[in-house]
Amino acid sequence: MRFKFCGEADAPDWVLAEINTISKISSVRVKLVIVQILNGIIDGSLDYEKLTKVGSSSSLGSSDVEASIAGLHFILTNAAKNDVDDTTLAKELQQLGMPKEHSDSICRTYAKEKDRLQKKLLSSSLKMASDQSPEWAVDYILANQNQESSAVAHVALKTTETGQPITVALTEEKLKLLLHELKTARALMDEV
Repeated sequence: MRFKFCGEADAPDWVLAEINTISKISSVRVKLVIVQILNGIIDGSLDYEKLTKVGSSSSLGSSDVEASIAGLHFILTNAAKNDVDDTTLAKELQQLGMPKEHSDSICRTYAKEKDRLQKKLLSSSLKMASDQSPEWAVDYILANQNQESSAVAHVALKTTETGQPITVALTEEKLKLLLHELKTARALMDEV
């Protein structure tokens, strides 16, 4: 089954496993976790102490708490990236097995912060200005006796948030794979 919050794809298996773990936490505590995660994403102020208390009061181990946070973070950020409304997100979470009280609690908080979340995600995304082309160079790495020689492409892009360049090093295989995936994504966007 395809879900809008996953970009019209299947939900990852690890998220399904975390929904089961999240269901063990009360809906009130899930709301507290959601508020902390959103604060962490939007303002950069994640209170680990409060998150640890939620886990200990729900008799979850620290690894379960961390995994639940990762699952909820994935749900929130992907829903915002894919511009999913709160009603649709609630229905999709329930289809994945999350209790109604939990999905409603998540979606009410998500609806209040959706605009701020989308603005933050947009400002921190990696983009190129339309009048700028990427700087790139290909370096050849000499092979040792056990390896073939390979080329590495270095691409420098600037983030919209800081304007600082980010250098990405890709082998020829990874560069071809990236190009193929970008072309596939472009074709999907053109269909919409």
